[in-house]
Amino acid sequence: MRPSVRLAALMDIDTIYVWTHDSIGLGEDGPTHQPIEHLAALRAIPRLSVVRPADANETAYAWRTILAAATAAGRSG
Repeated sequence: MRPSVRLAALMDIDTIYVWTHDSIGLGEDGPTHQPIEHLAALRAIPRLSVVRPADANETAYAWRTILAAATAAGRSG
């Protein structure tokens, strides 16, 4: 998935990605199935904004902020 995200960011394709279960404390599969290293890899991609909210309130605010930024930039979100 990371190569396609990187290419979309480099080509400036207007995309909003939503990922879940990035913590070892979440999910039923245990720590071996939680890709906690992906956050650092995603932050290293040029032109890609990464938001990692910690709770429901931050998630709601982050979602509104991302959609507002996409709308202001003329993107369909």
